[in-house]
Amino acid sequence: MIAVAVWGIGTDRYIGLGIPTILESFNQPLPAYDFVGKLVFTVGSLASGFKGGEVTPLFYIGATLGNALAPILEMPFPLLAGLGFVAVFAGAANTPIASTLMAMELFGAEAGIYAGIACGELSFFGAPRDISCPTCRPGKTFQPKRTNACR
Repeated sequence: MIAVAVWGIGTDRYIGLGIPTILESFNQPLPAYDFVGKLVFTVGSLASGFKGGEVTPLFYIGATLGNALAPILEMPFPLLAGLGFVAVFAGAANTPIASTLMAMELFGAEAGIYAGIACGELSFFGAPRDISCPTCRPGKTFQPKRTNACR
């Protein structure tokens, strides 16, 4: 199904890691629908049973969403791409402090206050679950199953 969709749209821009597109989002305007394309293909891949592809797609989706919002908010592409890069990850992983520190490491200490606000908001308004434990419910912690592998 995914392969047919890729063939149908005639581009492989939304499959794979997408690092070139992430880098482009910091330098130039991209099509405003790029983040939707990656979101659709990532959800389709994960829903059909493929493993992996959770962190880098979040960076892609965040950076391209920030890029799409930059002209609307009349702000610089690099700033909003960087904020989207870390904030979407913060919301999905429920890690606002670590994501803020990651932003400061990647984009400089001066980005810290903006990243802290963006990461805090997305973590606060995000889903109560995170990508590390999708079966966990709010208020519950992950308990690995105990198996008796050596019988």
